Amino acid sequence: MNDVVIVGAGISGLSCARVLHDKGLRVLIFEKSHRPGGRCSSKETSIGFFNHGAQYFTARKTEFVKVVTELCKKKVVREIGTPVMRLSKNGEIIPLENESRFVGYPCMEAIPREISKELPISYSSKVIGVTRKSDSWEVNVLRNNLESTVYSKNLVLAVPVEQALELYGSSLVQEKVSEIKMEPCWALMLGFKNSVSFSCSALLMDEKNDQPVSWIMRTFPETEISGIADKWCLHAGPKWSRKYEKMKKDMVIDILFQNFKTITGCQHFDFADAKFWRYASGGRGNNFSFIHEESQKLTVCGDWANGGRIEGAWISGLDAAITIGRSY
Repeated sequence: MNDVVIVGAGISGLSCARVLHDKGLRVLIFEKSHRPGGRCSSKETSIGFFNHGAQYFTARKTEFVKVVTELCKKKVVREIGTPVMRLSKNGEIIPLENESRFVGYPCMEAIPREISKELPISYSSKVIGVTRKSDSWEVNVLRNNLESTVYSKNLVLAVPVEQALELYGSSLVQEKVSEIKMEPCWALMLGFKNSVSFSCSALLMDEKNDQPVSWIMRTFPETEISGIADKWCLHAGPKWSRKYEKMKKDMVIDILFQNFKTITGCQHFDFADAKFWRYASGGRGNNFSFIHEESQKLTVCGDWANGGRIEGAWISGLDAAITIGRSY
């Protein structure tokens, strides 16, 4: 029997697994995707990588600063000096707080790949049901169209709140997360043969009825791609993304690029692709890091429980692991 089964190999699930695995516990992770990281993700295209989920991250708490420092030493993470700007309501571009910002090297996906080394992860494995028995959890998994069952003393749900509730919505979990709703996001990836002439490389905007784009950032390629001088990623705001979540990709590309054109003055692109993130943001105002029911050996964690950032996801998984580890 496993000591801990973790559902989800995003940053929170990996953080939790890393601590418990290094402590010597028998840990098993199920991840429905073919890779780790969740939205700490990169897409490889014909013109190189795009960080189309989280595009950078910060490190403010001591525990996470130590992790980032080690990743920098391993050359998996680099600090970027790009100032992040904000478009005010009157159209003025003003700088946000000056703090250290980091990216994965050569792309964001390098971070979860490094953290997940030697961890027992079953990819392309969807957990379709969990049942609490008298002294253990029964976890039903679908992989390659075959169902299997594993057993564990502890269960960790490191997934978006909607998925956690679908799998096991206990009264405590429902009480904590009933009002939390993860918001979607359309992401647009653009490539240009000529550099885009714009005054800043990262710009945050308030979502307006006539302005679907909420964020644009230049992607800094670590390797030169022949014929491509510039790459950008755009994020649409949650209201617009939810309203048009079923819109065809070509139309999304056209609408979001027209907004990019209005903002930057750029007239055309040489490459474009789009990705819809169903669970992209939410829970920024939450004042708890994770949910734990000792009587059922159930723990629920994720970035939604700790501020919606990569750092928040890591700390959520860390705090959850510390609590679980006290029983061993």
